[in-house]
Amino acid sequence: MSEKPANNDRAQFVVSLLLVGVGAFLLLISVLTLKNGGIPESGGGAAVVARATLGTFGMVPGLLAGLAVLAAGCWIFLTEEQQGVWKHLAGALCTAFALSILLGALSLEAGGTFGALSGGAVSGVATKAGGALFGVLCLAAPVWLFWLRDRVDLSRFVNSAPRSAADAELEDTGVSALEAEALAPPTSAGQAAPELTNPYPEDVRLRGAVPEGATPIDMGGSATTTFFDDAPVDAPDTAHDPAVHRWTPDRHADDESADQDLAASGPVGASW
Repeated sequence: MSEKPANNDRAQFVVSLLLVGVGAFLLLISVLTLKNGGIPESGGGAAVVARATLGTFGMVPGLLAGLAVLAAGCWIFLTEEQQGVWKHLAGALCTAFALSILLGALSLEAGGTFGALSGGAVSGVATKAGGALFGVLCLAAPVWLFWLRDRVDLSRFVNSAPRSAADAELEDTGVSALEAEALAPPTSAGQAAPELTNPYPEDVRLRGAVPEGATPIDMGGSATTTFFDDAPVDAPDTAHDPAVHRWTPDRHADDESADQDLAASGPVGASW
């Protein structure tokens, strides 16, 4: 059980040393080349490596690649973790290649052979401004893919963008095109879809009509009023409907005051 972690640690240690060695060597060659004023056209050893790397991609992209490889090796060696390191290393190397394209569009010698064949060729066809624009797009592509894509949320910009009337109408239907296709009954080739009818009766009240079988409300014996009749309705002559019962006091009876009622009952203490 303990041999597998030990082997992983040993392999991780070897990988970190290789990265540190390759990065330091590329960085040293780039510095010496910049110090000498150019890539040596003859010689062996380091000169061959310089012509193979810096002559292909340019001195500045080679310097950037050496720094990236050296930084990745040091990170793995010090932290003993590789999570996310390879992603950043790949992004840095792709950025160095894109920088070679941009420099090649501006100068045939700055981007090496790779930059001259890519950015330089575009500049020869679309002028130097078009080649520079092509190089900038190539440089922005790895930056977006490796670092900015997971950090920038574009959904708010997409949702805030103005939509056409057709898109708004499709969204108001409540189902997407795929959902509608799934809900539709399957039909064979050359067979028309069956016509679907509404099983519920139509609500005529929405059109201002009276449902069938509806009767007017009982008005307590008063004259029946025709609904939805444009003819004016005559107002009654009396102030109130004669069919409605109204109570009035009897004005011919003798009025009895409260004092007479109390006097007739006698003193309060007489019944004791």
